[in-house]
Amino acid sequence: MSTHDICSLSLTHGERDAVYKAVINLVEAWLEKAESLRGHRSAEESEE
Repeated sequence: MSTHDICSLSLTHGERDAVYKAVINLVEAWLEKAESLRGHRSAEESEE
């Protein structure tokens, strides 16, 4: 979704900020999950 797409939703400035913050939180959660899985996978590989 581009900035233009979000603007075309006729959101208020506050609503747009909330959408951006929600996206940031989702991406951070995905990155944390990926990192935890990567660490878990490395531990499994070292046990073999």
